[in-house]
Amino acid sequence: MNSSGQRGLTLALLTLTLFATLFPQCQPAEGKKITYRRLVTIGLTRFQFGRTCVLVGGQIKSGDFFSGLVKVSIAGSYEFRKHSQSVRTFPDDLDILLRATLSECEATSVTPPQDPVYKDLMRSLRIEIAWKSGSGVHWMEHLTARVKSAPLQQQFGVWNYEVTVPSKDQSIDDQLVVVLKTEDGKTLGTIEGGL
Repeated sequence: MNSSGQRGLTLALLTLTLFATLFPQCQPAEGKKITYRRLVTIGLTRFQFGRTCVLVGGQIKSGDFFSGLVKVSIAGSYEFRKHSQSVRTFPDDLDILLRATLSECEATSVTPPQDPVYKDLMRSLRIEIAWKSGSGVHWMEHLTARVKSAPLQQQFGVWNYEVTVPSKDQSIDDQLVVVLKTEDGKTLGTIEGGL
């Protein structure tokens, strides 16, 4: 890898480290608690498309469901509580929020991509979502991703997407799998995570 490619990779790794520091998602030590806020980070993925590097972060929300939700470590396991009540399932629907930040891979700082091809890619991005549990993976059908970023944000390489996923009676222990694909079905990246 040439030195400018290494700089781009270093920049991406620094961004990932900062994101992970700001939004820790870890198993608490015995007796410890994690208190969630309105938005919960579920993971990151990075991919390259031509000269454009793309970093995508995923979060979930559902009204005030996550606000004040607590994950408590108990006897080598954990449980979720809200207002002193045990919580075992997600609410009826979750909104998955994805933020894609694009930059020239060879740049020494975050630089919006110059290649116009990336706009076509981001407009036609396919987002496939599944629930993953101990019994396997269940892919969701008929989901629609909505582009939520303004044209000015897009011009500066920031694309926001929102997808509403049915989650009624889904165990709070289950994981979400988000797969990003090109229009022709090539997998670009995967985010997998949960609480």
